[in-house]
Amino acid sequence: MLVLDRKLLLFRVKEIHFADKPFDVSGCDRLCFCYCKGRFDVQGFTCTPGLTLVINLTEDLDVLWKKLKPQCRQQINRAQRQDIKITINKYYEEFYHIFRLFQSQKRGYGLPFGIGLPSLDTLKRCGTLFTAESQGEIIGGHLFLQGQTTFKSYLSASKRLGTEKERYHLIGNANRLMYWESIKYAKGQGLQEFDWGGMWSDEEANADVSRQNINQFKRSFGGEMVQFYNYEKIYSRIYRIGYSLLERVAGTKP
Repeated sequence: MLVLDRKLLLFRVKEIHFADKPFDVSGCDRLCFCYCKGRFDVQGFTCTPGLTLVINLTEDLDVLWKKLKPQCRQQINRAQRQDIKITINKYYEEFYHIFRLFQSQKRGYGLPFGIGLPSLDTLKRCGTLFTAESQGEIIGGHLFLQGQTTFKSYLSASKRLGTEKERYHLIGNANRLMYWESIKYAKGQGLQEFDWGGMWSDEEANADVSRQNINQFKRSFGGEMVQFYNYEKIYSRIYRIGYSLLERVAGTKP
């Protein structure tokens, strides 16, 4: 079980990953159990089902590579020829800055300017970070959470927004290379599953082109769709009102 503490203005949020089922925890205004595999009725918790894509890491690496879409393999190979350098657990500060900027630019990608984001110290303590570097510049990163059997995508951001076409494609290739290296890393750690950290349903994706693109990107790596359940309990009525208003102001809630 992994516990991430977050601050949302004056409120305290606890986010728990890799737990079997939800339970009460003291010392927070909001409590979230993320990506539980079972459906439970626990007093005071709301349950929200969702979908994610999971890659079976017990298969041979050659098999996993062949399950990638041909275009995805080509882009990974292209990133390697473009001399993209992948680094693990080093450039946390640079990634944190990129993520906050990306969050402020991309509508619907959480609250802007890092509001509610776990602290940099928390990410260093809990996350495994892959970053991509081109000509001495960090151009993107993916941060993962590691459980006993699962490697789960948690935060992802790059400098691709608002850039020229050639650089946009280079960063896209780098993103695919980072994910492939993270799959290899997780398999090397003896883990059994690579979890993409959520997928849009077909109905949700059909209503939004950007969601379709995200689903298509993840599916290009193979994997199987799996049901999960998020559980939430809000202990503070003031938090509930304030967060709802903040979502509307930020444009993350209709």
